[in-house]
Amino acid sequence: MKIVTKLIFKKYLSLMYIQAYRRPVNILLTFLGLIMFIGAILYFLGFNIPVSEPPYLPLVLGSFLVLGFPILIYFNVKRDFYSNKSLREEISYEFGEKGFRQTGETFSAEVNWNSVFKIVELRNWILIYQSKMLMCPIHKESFDTDQLKDFKALTKNIK
Repeated sequence: MKIVTKLIFKKYLSLMYIQAYRRPVNILLTFLGLIMFIGAILYFLGFNIPVSEPPYLPLVLGSFLVLGFPILIYFNVKRDFYSNKSLREEISYEFGEKGFRQTGETFSAEVNWNSVFKIVELRNWILIYQSKMLMCPIHKESFDTDQLKDFKALTKNIK
């Protein structure tokens, strides 16, 4: 089975946000930042918040956790996407019983299924992890319905 895909920055950015906010620690930090930010804003709006001094630090820290973290993700993903030519290439995947072949304009790789770390299915993505940090993201729109069913059957034993 063969599919051809090309990453688009907007979709790749969306995937990276999903990956970042799937981690419970990031969700918790954002929630705590939101609480600090809202509490500080309420204090400055005149609500009776029992604190001994103006909450400047919670305002700054809360702002960073709620706004700064997503902004940092955006700029890091943008830098990585536009500096890595292989992310922007059209990539052909050929899936078989023993593994898959990945061919781009400037690279080619063959991967056996037994060396795949895991395969994760998200709502719009198939992520083939070759290690904890290295993945091949494939948008589901690259598959037709039968190809997606065949891919799932082919990889059902890979966790």
